[in-house]
This record gives sequence, structure tokens and C-alpha cells, in this order.
Amino acid sequence: MKPQIVTTRDQSARLKACGVDPESADMFYTNYRTKPNAEIPLVKISPFGIREDLIPAWSLLALLALIPRCLYSTMGTEYRLELSTLRIHSEFEVQWYSGHDRWHPTDEKGKYVRLWDKSPIEACVKAIEWLTSKGIKLNDYDTDCN
Repeated sequence: MKPQIVTTRDQSARLKACGVDPESADMFYTNYRTKPNAEIPLVKISPFGIREDLIPAWSLLALLALIPRCLYSTMGTEYRLELSTLRIHSEFEVQWYSGHDRWHPTDEKGKYVRLWDKSPIEACVKAIEWLTSKGIKLNDYDTDCN
């Protein structure tokens, strides 16, 4: 499996569809597929943001910065963010853990939502999709738990 350093074009489109601010991306793709190296992501160095003709791309670090470090149950239990590997599947999982139990992400029907994948970047994209579908605010900046 080729190592993935940033979101793919498809993953970037999914993040934008969730309302993720393109300014939070730390890299980009050019929108010129016919040019050499068009599929190689470039580091964002301009403080002026992503131009319309560029496609934002997020590194794992940028994605983790968007995901809330803590979620709180209605009872006030604090669940802290973890990115872990599943030994059986050799996949990465995004989860929140209180020290005693895990936050179980569910869809609108109450069915468990799978927030893991062989790619830690895809696992984070899935987590962001789930968070935004539940109306949970993404981090605007790096925050700590209580």
C-alpha cells in the first residue's frame, strides 16, 4: 500500500461537502490535471488562502486538529480523542474514550458507525463526516479538554 500523506481529491471534496473550511488545509493540488505532477500535493505557503483554481488537501496533522479532542455525554462524562490501531484488522480507528468506556458513534437510526480504515487519513475523514452529520462543531483552533 502506497503511503498517503494528504487527503485525495475525492476525500477533499467530501470534507468540503461537510463544510470544512478550505483555509484549514495545509496543502493543495493544482487543478491542472494535464500538467506533469498534477497529482502531487504541494505545501500551502501563502497566508492569503486557497485560490479557487486550487484543490485543498489536508495532512493527518491538519485533520486531527479539526477533530474535537473531547466529547461530552448528556451526563457530563468527558470522552477524549484517540487514534489507535486495531490489531486484528491492522486498521486505524478514531474514537473517544473516557477511561471507563467508549463513545459509540451512531447514525440517525441508532446503528453503529464504523470510524476506522486502513488509512488513518480516511478514518479521520469518516470521523469528520460523522461529527458534522451530528451537528458537532469542529475545532476552529487547537483546544484542550477540561
